[in-house]
Amino acid sequence: MSLFNLKKKLHIDNRGNTMFETLVAFVVLAIILAIVYQMIAFCGEMRMKAADTDVVINEFNQNIYKKNIPADKIEVKDRHNEDGISGPQFYLRVSDKTSTANMKNVNDYVVGDAYRLRMDYLGAKSLMPSEQIRNKIEEEKIVTPKAVQFYYRAY
Repeated sequence: MSLFNLKKKLHIDNRGNTMFETLVAFVVLAIILAIVYQMIAFCGEMRMKAADTDVVINEFNQNIYKKNIPADKIEVKDRHNEDGISGPQFYLRVSDKTSTANMKNVNDYVVGDAYRLRMDYLGAKSLMPSEQIRNKIEEEKIVTPKAVQFYYRAY
C-alpha cells in the first residue's frame, strides 16, 4: 500500500464544518453582545439614579439653610431635654488617652469607660425630607438625605 492510498483512507471528511463553525461564532457573538448591552443598560440606570440623587440632595441642602424651613419639604424634629430625660442628652466623648491631669480645668465630666463632657445647653434638630418626598425617594430607590443641626439652648 502506498503512502498516497494510506492518506486517502485516513482523510476525514470535513464537509459542513465551516457552516457549524459559523453558527457557533454567531452564537458566541450574540452572547457577547447581550453582555455588553446589559453593561450599558446598567451604567445608564446608575447614571440616572446619580442625577436624581444629586437633584434631591441639592434641593434638601438649599432648604435646610433657610431661616424658615418649609414644612412641606423638610421634616424637623427637635431633640432636647424636655422629653423627661434627666441630665444632658448630648455628651462629647474624649479620647481614652486623655489623663485626669489634662481634665483639671473641666468640672463637668463623668468617669466610666471614658471621659464624657456634659453638654447641658446643647440642642439638636434632626432634618429629613417630608413623608411625601421620602415616598418618592423610596420608590426611585435613591439615597435619602438626612442632617442634624446643633444649637445652643439657654435655660
